[in-house]
Amino acid sequence: MNKIVKYSSLGLFMIVILGLTACGDDDDSPTLGERQLQALQGSWSINQDADVTFQNTNAPGNWSDFSITFTSNNTVNVSGLPTDVDVDLFQVSSFEITGDQERSFTLIFNGLENEQDTVNITDDQMTLSFSLSTNDDKLGARTSAITGVWVFSLTKN
Repeated sequence: MNKIVKYSSLGLFMIVILGLTACGDDDDSPTLGERQLQALQGSWSINQDADVTFQNTNAPGNWSDFSITFTSNNTVNVSGLPTDVDVDLFQVSSFEITGDQERSFTLIFNGLENEQDTVNITDDQMTLSFSLSTNDDKLGARTSAITGVWVFSLTKN
C-alpha cells in the first residue's frame, strides 16, 4: 500500500509539473516592429504650407495638397508635391523602420541606409524630419538647392 501511495503521489506530481510547463506564456501581443508599423500606417497630410519647413523657414512651393501614405507591406505613396518648384524630393516607393521606441524611430526610404529620416508620432500627429547634403542622393534629391534640413508636420487622415 505504501508503494502505491508513493508512486501515485509521484505520478500526480509529474502530471502537475508537465501541466504547468505546458502552460507557457502565450503572449499574442504585437512586437515592437508591429506596433511601430501600426502607429505609422495610414495616410498623413499637412494642414497648411507652414507645416513644411526647409532650413527653419517655410519651404518653397505650394505644399497644401501634400500627403504621404504608409502601408502594412512597407510601401509608401507620396502625392501633392508642389508643381511650382523643382523639388524632386520624394521619389520613394518603400520604407523600413529601425529603432527601439514605439513612436520615435528612423525610417529608411528605398533601402538607402545612409539616411536619417526621423519620425516622432503623438496620437494623430507626426513629425518627419531629415537632412539632405550635397553628397547625398537621398529621396531622389539631386540638386544642391534643396540641401539642408526638412521638417514635415503631418496629421493622420
